Amino acid sequence: MCTTLIHNLLSSERMTWGLKNEALAAMHKGAILPLLMYGAPVWSEEMKCEHNRQRKVQVQQLVNMKMARAHRTTSNEALCILTGTTPLILKLEEMVKQ
Repeated sequence: MCTTLIHNLLSSERMTWGLKNEALAAMHKGAILPLLMYGAPVWSEEMKCEHNRQRKVQVQQLVNMKMARAHRTTSNEALCILTGTTPLILKLEEMVKQ
């Protein structure tokens, strides 16, 4: 569901024109992160499985890739540094601990 939303929101985004980084960051913070983190305390046990963790990370990587205008082979950790975002897994663990 999140990837469909991302593709729809970014359909006009291109490398040289389209949405600016500020708009992409606002969409990431206001729309995509809440969708990804919805109900995190309930399904936090499922995140121990690497497959489930990777599915969440892929969504964040897609958004960060668009924000950094990087290639798809760039690691998620590098993209988080380039865009100044916190890795999603750390945010989820922090939310569950609260």
